[in-house]
Amino acid sequence: MADESFQSYWSGTASYDSIVPLINMDFDGLKTAIIEMVSGASVEVDVGSFQNDVENIVNKDDVLTYLIHMGFIKCSSGKCGGILAAGKEAKISKNYYGGIEKMLFLYYPKCSTCQKAKKWLDANHISYEERHIVEENPTYEELKQWYEKGDLPLKKFFNTSGMLYKEQKLKDKLPGMSEEEQLRLLATNGMLVKRPLIVKENLVLTGFKEKEWTEKLL
Repeated sequence: MADESFQSYWSGTASYDSIVPLINMDFDGLKTAIIEMVSGASVEVDVGSFQNDVENIVNKDDVLTYLIHMGFIKCSSGKCGGILAAGKEAKISKNYYGGIEKMLFLYYPKCSTCQKAKKWLDANHISYEERHIVEENPTYEELKQWYEKGDLPLKKFFNTSGMLYKEQKLKDKLPGMSEEEQLRLLATNGMLVKRPLIVKENLVLTGFKEKEWTEKLL
């Protein structure tokens, strides 16, 4: 399903008008809970009070229960005292972006790995904003922010198999450079940056590894 068609379907439903304003105003901590799930954290949802009526929602658990019913949130089967635990098996669907920043997909169109990654994203109906990594290469400020928000070592941001990396003999030079110098070097040319690159709420992925993307994006 294309991004446009998904957005059109969701935004054209009555539930969109009822739910999205609640997310945007962080009703009862709703937006905070959704962002936590997007980033991979766990939340607990009390599914016992929801009356299956979006017009009579009283708290965030009602909204989350409704989103579970709609299929936007995947949940584990474990229950404890009416509480449905939402852990690694219970993450917000990455297709849902009501009030949440869309995932950024930086790629080089001629790169075969990027082509495979893009095809995988589309096949799994994952919404994203694409960006040409060379024509609109990441800035120093962006790279610094992405490096600090993720848990990847800085070396993972370098395209170590690229010609430019080898021509500049960076394998030998990088160990003697500060982090700021490395980030500023990365910002000079998108061909130095590992691709494809995924940037999302508290999540940064470099390169395409299907198993890793499946675990973290689905």
